[in-house]
Amino acid sequence: MKRFLSLAIALAMLAACGAALAETPVNPKGVFPIVDEPITLTVWCNLPTEAADGIETNDATVWLEEKTNIHINWEKIGINEAAEKLRVMMAANSGLPDVVMTANVGSIMTTEQVFSYGMQGLLLPLNDYIEEYGDAWYDAMEVIPWGRSQVTAPDGNIYGLGGVNDGAYHVSLVHKFYVNNNWLEALSIEPPTTIDEFYDMLVAFRDNDPNGNGIKDEVPLSGSIGRETVRTTLDYFLMNAFQYSTGFEQYWLYLEEPDKVASGAITPGYQEGLRWFRKLYEENLMDKEIFINTQENMKMLSGAADGNKLGSFSAMFAISGASTDNPDIYDYIALSPLEGPAGRVSVDCPTGGASYSYLITHTCKNPEAAFRMGDYLMTIASSNQDTWEHMVMRYGLEGAGWAKPSEGDIGLDGNPALFTLLPGPIGSAGTPTLINSRWYEIGPAVRPMSERNAIATAPGSEYNIEQILFDETKNAYEPFRVNKSLPVLVYDAEDIETLMDIQVNIQNYGQEAIAQFVTGQMDIDKDWDLYVQTMYDLGLQTLIDVNQKTLDKYLTSF
Repeated sequence: MKRFLSLAIALAMLAACGAALAETPVNPKGVFPIVDEPITLTVWCNLPTEAADGIETNDATVWLEEKTNIHINWEKIGINEAAEKLRVMMAANSGLPDVVMTANVGSIMTTEQVFSYGMQGLLLPLNDYIEEYGDAWYDAMEVIPWGRSQVTAPDGNIYGLGGVNDGAYHVSLVHKFYVNNNWLEALSIEPPTTIDEFYDMLVAFRDNDPNGNGIKDEVPLSGSIGRETVRTTLDYFLMNAFQYSTGFEQYWLYLEEPDKVASGAITPGYQEGLRWFRKLYEENLMDKEIFINTQENMKMLSGAADGNKLGSFSAMFAISGASTDNPDIYDYIALSPLEGPAGRVSVDCPTGGASYSYLITHTCKNPEAAFRMGDYLMTIASSNQDTWEHMVMRYGLEGAGWAKPSEGDIGLDGNPALFTLLPGPIGSAGTPTLINSRWYEIGPAVRPMSERNAIATAPGSEYNIEQILFDETKNAYEPFRVNKSLPVLVYDAEDIETLMDIQVNIQNYGQEAIAQFVTGQMDIDKDWDLYVQTMYDLGLQTLIDVNQKTLDKYLTSF
């Protein structure tokens, strides 16, 4: 530990020296452009597919560069490979960009990883920059007063900027599932409410040609792999009929009692869920490619030229799994939780908080300018209703991505609307992409629930994702909400170092084991004890113990 801290201190001192040698003077906070002489910052980012090709000429990019006098040199990373590339790049401490920025298309780094990178000296501490140049950052912290504690590392430093929000209703019940309603109607089937009815529905999808093309080409149930997707893995929704399951993102940890941490991935209920999945797989009720599909592969099933072949899937929202090229996208309906041995369960997810999506590396030559640009990106889009100038980054140009409300326009929550979101092509982030007009979920952003709920639907908009998600969550999932998820916890410095490899290994092995059990590479009965032991060998008990200790501390803080 002493060697770790010594290295961290040495690197931090070097970083501070590098920061002191900033090449270009920066204007005070609130003064634009940020620099009088143009500079270039290299920004590494895991861009979604629909944004990557045109990001350099995106209206929001052009507008930001003109406002700040900072040109962005993009290092574009595919979303499927970003998490691993980030780990490798940081481990090598070589070829670092000025800024690491992430898009909200999946989790590629944990807060604990950022703390670790910062305490190793790979990232610049931003405390002094916040004090001298912070502007929007302080406004963001007023949205959630506890946000600062969530992004403060155990050594007292803040190692990045990022997203801040006070919650999104639909994210509080994010374990959702979608069924092709056209197929239900074609076969005169009611939406299933139990695992047995769900099984019968899959059989009907397989055998009765619901897409009407005379070919037995339907895929009753599909999904895709990996953290780059938006909750489209097989177990994300369906496992909850057997065992309360928070999924790989939370390492399958849950609260067995209000004050007791346990793993949901080693219980008899979880084993029975896997056994049920195996039955679906053996009977060709499940996509045989489900454990190797990318999100785009999965979407091709519903966007095929010869007709929609996709019956059902787990996802955060319908367009995460179904292709927007197919008009049937509008006919996938949200399925309420299925009755199983564990009852009917909607997994409650902690919402609201502060996170990292903008990190300044220790090799950045203009850290003050980089900080000021990141700070500006945290500006609440609707905060200045005199000029509305901040709307372009998240929503695009006025008249293209959004419009001022007309008299009588109503927001999601039934109150008068603040602005109208205009129609546009739907992308993987779940909203009209306006591909060359805005960033939306790219980089740091602050989006209060009051702004989200004040969005109105434009006349003629075919797919207003915000309204749909609000209604789906309220009607299909809220009645079954069960709160057994851990709150957002902040670990001690030593625990962060301890958990770094354990968390990754538990996630990776846990997902691999699901695939092996379901496909028959591992026997659910004969190999179960070996699986459980392997989870413990990888550090599961340590993971539970650290979270229990941190939860105890959290509970006594109130």
